[in-house]
Amino acid sequence: DGEIEDYLVSIPAYDWGDLPDGIYNTDTTGPDGPSHLITPGLGIGPDIDAETNGIPSPNADGDDNDGSPDDEDGVTLPTTITPGQPVTFTVNLTNTSGETATVYTFVDWNGDGDFDDANEIMTQTVSDGSTGGVFSLTTTVPLTASTNISLGVRVRLSTDDTLGPDGPAPDGEIEDYLVSIPAYDWGDLPDGIYNTDTTGPDGPSHLITPGLGIGPD
Repeated sequence: DGEIEDYLVSIPAYDWGDLPDGIYNTDTTGPDGPSHLITPGLGIGPDIDAETNGIPSPNADGDDNDGSPDDEDGVTLPTTITPGQPVTFTVNLTNTSGETATVYTFVDWNGDGDFDDANEIMTQTVSDGSTGGVFSLTTTVPLTASTNISLGVRVRLSTDDTLGPDGPAPDGEIEDYLVSIPAYDWGDLPDGIYNTDTTGPDGPSHLITPGLGIGPD
């Protein structure tokens, strides 16, 4: 006796960040964990995987080691990052969503665990119809950038043109990375002679390495 009724429901899939826990608001116990509703035709790189929550990890690879495909595959990090010099992050992405999108690159230059300081955001408009397009986002590394520590990099793609580094996005994808800026020692002989001036290619500098130095400091 009785009755049966059958229905179908759909659970949306989200992509989440994985920068280290406790900073960058990756922790999703609060309302600001960054996430993107996965939507067709809008993504960074060829792959995207879904998580039910953020997977913060010390090396920003939590969602690459969860059994799903490695979806941190759309960003080419710069091989050299030098304070005071231009730097370019290259993003390979697709937008066939039918709307204009924006790609955001956030870099925590001073290593304080957020992306709220000057020069820590770059954006570029992505027209509809872009398929496997390469977008270069360039900025100048602050002279005060922190060296020899891991700095968070967050790249987001969405049709939301007011997106910040935190919180949910209505579509698109998020990819998190870590970079490190090596520390150099430079000369300081009088300006304009001895090639001490670093505006050209020949300013004398040394990559600081453990166990190799002149004097105790």
